[in-house]
Amino acid sequence: APQIAIFSHNNKVMIRSIDNQPLDGEVKVYNMLGQVVNENIINNLSTFEMTLDAPSGYYIVRAVTQGQVVTRKIFIQSVGF
Repeated sequence: APQIAIFSHNNKVMIRSIDNQPLDGEVKVYNMLGQVVNENIINNLSTFEMTLDAPSGYYIVRAVTQGQVVTRKIFIQSVGF
């Protein structure tokens, strides 16, 4: 299974394959109350990026790719709120 990194920049969530293997799976973003605020399918990409239209704050990103689950807490710096 590929090694993946999850990080944020401003209001973007990025998921990157560290070893450049393509990723297949799904990603869900939760607020701190456990509510899903965004979800996407990752389809054969080594880098996946999504914009989060949500207030600034901490979020949990959960990526399920090739049978592995990676969860990270990230900070979103919103532009529109």
